Amino acid sequence: MKIVHGVLLVSGATLLLWLLYDTGLSTLWEDIRRFGWGLLVFVGLEGVADIFHALAMRLCFREDERRVPLWELWKVRVAGGAINYLTPTATIGGEVAKVALLERHVSRPGAAAAILVDKLSYVTAQLGLAGMGTAVLSWWIPIDRRLALSLFLAGASVGLGCFGFFWFQMTGRIGALIRRGFGDRVADGLLDRVGDVDESLRAYYRSHPWALVVSIAWHVVGLCCGIVATYLFLSFVVGRGSWLFAAAIWMIGTLVDIAAFLVPAGIGAQEGGRMLAFSMLGLAKSAGLAYGVVLRIEQLFFAALGMAIYPLMLAGSRAAGPSGRERCSGELR
Repeated sequence: MKIVHGVLLVSGATLLLWLLYDTGLSTLWEDIRRFGWGLLVFVGLEGVADIFHALAMRLCFREDERRVPLWELWKVRVAGGAINYLTPTATIGGEVAKVALLERHVSRPGAAAAILVDKLSYVTAQLGLAGMGTAVLSWWIPIDRRLALSLFLAGASVGLGCFGFFWFQMTGRIGALIRRGFGDRVADGLLDRVGDVDESLRAYYRSHPWALVVSIAWHVVGLCCGIVATYLFLSFVVGRGSWLFAAAIWMIGTLVDIAAFLVPAGIGAQEGGRMLAFSMLGLAKSAGLAYGVVLRIEQLFFAALGMAIYPLMLAGSRAAGPSGRERCSGELR
């Protein structure tokens, strides 16, 4: 897997360098400069989006474990997102970090179960909004329908995986999934704890059948902040804001990101995907590259913030000691 990540990283970086050369740094800088103070609002909107995502995450806990303050959930999301962004773990490392940070407030099985449910909730919201949205918008705006269909099918394949993931969660078979995916040797060292996670997942879906739906809705609201940010960029840089175009750019770009999830930090794929979206809508490719770079600046800002938050939160969790985790476990018993 390290070799695959290395090859994808080099390929993505090469693509990005070629896009920068082909567009011209002076043209790129002029577009970014035109955005001006809008860049601050663009970055701030992501912070607002994470508030909605934190609200969605709260609903992924069982009701008796929804004791984590919203501000703490926001920091957990930012810290975990930073690790996912900066490390080649295909969004797995950050989820493990989130569990470690949440142990200060809830039991480990409860935290792990909540993160699994939240992952399902977020990806479902992302796929639903981007996939279904692209399919609908293709009838109103000039999108190449063959390309839109290809992106939609790529998203649908991920959606089938999500459905399978949901089935394993709802039936409490994460342990069986780990055994099949990693083998008996690894599974035997984990199954005692995974068994508790399976029980937490079964209890969640049994006791809170509608909580997942509401969580998905909150994630959709958070994702829509990205459409607002795109509209802002179009207004400042392109000179004409369009909600339809903003939605289409965000949705097409998101589907490209999903298809290229193995590329570390989406380098090259993110910028190329945005240029593709702008080109499909008849907008300047240079503006698409500028949009991709602005998005990269926003991501790097929150990655740096998350990496600053993570050790502070981890130190706080360790200072709480095992007593906090034992208290959580005792309440469950």
